Amino acid sequence: MQIVVAGGDTTPHWLAEASAMVPEWRADVRDVYMRWAITINAMHVARNRYAAAPELALETKSLRSDRSGKTEVRVLDTWTALDTARNYELATPLLAAYGFADLYGLFEEIVFEFYLIFWNDNPERLLRGEEFRELRRAYKKRNAGPAAAEQWEGAWADRLSKWRRKRGYDGLHTVFASLYRDGGLKRPSDYKLTDVSDWCKTIQAVGELRNLITHGVGEVSSELAEYSASVPSNVFSFKQAEPLQVTLGHLMFLECFLDQMLNAIGGSLLERAYGPVLSLAIE
Repeated sequence: MQIVVAGGDTTPHWLAEASAMVPEWRADVRDVYMRWAITINAMHVARNRYAAAPELALETKSLRSDRSGKTEVRVLDTWTALDTARNYELATPLLAAYGFADLYGLFEEIVFEFYLIFWNDNPERLLRGEEFRELRRAYKKRNAGPAAAEQWEGAWADRLSKWRRKRGYDGLHTVFASLYRDGGLKRPSDYKLTDVSDWCKTIQAVGELRNLITHGVGEVSSELAEYSASVPSNVFSFKQAEPLQVTLGHLMFLECFLDQMLNAIGGSLLERAYGPVLSLAIE
């Protein structure tokens, strides 16, 4: 069950808009996780099927062109049941790693979408400084007519794009902390064991793992070992210089963490709008 902030004259628009997005963000996280989870499950099923039936073989096909330029489907290779089972076994960990990177990327999109909702309701904060004098002028004239409105919208979209590009280098944990600070958000009052700083440490840890996956690093970095030590989970634990092995358990950990984060975000928005309330969040 998700309680959302009601819109109204006394409620900042961004609070209601962001709160209304939480159920959608939760559904997106679930969908991405489910797609990877069922794919990994299918890999295990296929491995077991071929391992138990030595008479089977697997043909792998693709497109090839002959000398005349005609394209046709051809068999690239045919594996025995044993080879097929072995290759399914070898490929499965890759899916867990790619799934982890995909799910983290979705959370990154959610955080920036959340931040943009805030900025669109509070543009003045991004218009400070001498370099944005013309942008401030466009903002003040935005209601003068269609041309003025179009000029402002184009300039503002460019400002947001450049802001996001620049903040993308800061680390998602830093961006998330800034979002809570700029929005005047706090952890829900019934959260007693963790705070925003703790969530950011976990974001930093999972972000480091995503970076290693993206760059094809084969062993645990000193940063991942350090960051994961602050994560209260025996699932997300890494030791420096050991082979980097990403499993379905790590993907499950990230999905669970993101579900908890969305609970926290929903609770923070509610209390920002109405003050301390009975939250449904679970730490």
